[in-house]
Amino acid sequence: MSKVFIICPVRNADLAIQEEIQRYIERLEEAGHHVHWPLRDTNQNDLHGIRICMDNCDAIIAADEVHIWYDPTSMGSHFDIGMVNALRLLGFKKTVLWVNNFPRAYLPWNYKPFLTVRTRTDELRYCFEPTGPWSLFEGGMLFALLRLGFKRKLVLLNDSDVQPTPEKKSFANVFRALADGRDIAREDAAEILSTLITREE
Repeated sequence: MSKVFIICPVRNADLAIQEEIQRYIERLEEAGHHVHWPLRDTNQNDLHGIRICMDNCDAIIAADEVHIWYDPTSMGSHFDIGMVNALRLLGFKKTVLWVNNFPRAYLPWNYKPFLTVRTRTDELRYCFEPTGPWSLFEGGMLFALLRLGFKRKLVLLNDSDVQPTPEKKSFANVFRALADGRDIAREDAAEILSTLITREE
């Protein structure tokens, strides 16, 4: 059976929606699928937030399928969808299912030019907007590249505006750390990418 990663609201999610998502996951698991539900399976006790992003990225890399329970108010979902999009463009085979029938046209799955430009330059230039869906979507794509070992310097176009939040986890913490040189590459990143290249050949 398939390994399934669930993209859905986690923080401040409506209880009724969470219960509906849980019933959906229970049906998948009863059918024999192995499900990674971030609310349950990703340790949310992270002072800054970067470890949560790495854990979710790794779980998405390992997944065969990504099921998206879309909530436009969930900033983390936009970030995760960006990671999925980058992986697909790099050649990872991921089946994507929009569970609640959100129109796919909203998100640019064919984002190849964006990815191509950023993998051919020495810098990843990025404008972080904490409540901007498109900004977090692009941020998720860039995070996946860095997690997979692309040696690029993240440059924040609005650097002075991105301040860490010491008392709580946030995407501001994540991108501040990356811009300051934090290395998040997996130890097996080169091996993973070489496998993709071999598969394409």
